[in-house]
Amino acid sequence: MKTRHQYVKKVFMVLPFCLFTFLPSTLNAQTFTQRIQKNAQGEGSVVIHQDKAIDDLVNKPATPNNTNKQSNSATPQNAREQQNTPTVAPADTLSTFTKDPRTYKGRGYRVQIFAGGNSRKDRQQAEATCNRVKRLYPEVLVTVHFYSPRWICQAGTFRTYEEAHEMLENVKALGYRSAIITKTKGTSR
Repeated sequence: MKTRHQYVKKVFMVLPFCLFTFLPSTLNAQTFTQRIQKNAQGEGSVVIHQDKAIDDLVNKPATPNNTNKQSNSATPQNAREQQNTPTVAPADTLSTFTKDPRTYKGRGYRVQIFAGGNSRKDRQQAEATCNRVKRLYPEVLVTVHFYSPRWICQAGTFRTYEEAHEMLENVKALGYRSAIITKTKGTSR
């Protein structure tokens, strides 16, 4: 005959197992956005306004079955909505034109002529370098930027390494021996 103590001991051993088995399933019943928007006393509140498509994208698990169902279930209404939504091209494509049709967005190269510190003197040196190179090469875009913690003067936005190397040789001939070629993302000519 089992004692009451043995029954209580078995219940306490089985109870954590049951809690850890069923607790995750109740937590997963809420969607991601519902958990974020949950109100708790003494804490701030979050309100999310989003399109149904974004809600479906964020809150539904990404399984191969879901993606196939979505692509195969294109009703005429969904097809019209998909046609009206603008598509965004990747930033590194070379065919995305900006204001000037001769410029494009993509990866390229620049010649870093000067890299100083973050003092006023370094800024003045960067600007003086910029002005000198602009006078000698008016067709080349020369800029001064502050990339923390230093002032930088860069020349050109070249598509190929060879074009940048040619400019590098010209800049080194001017006496800027520490000039280097850097890769860049952004607008190029």
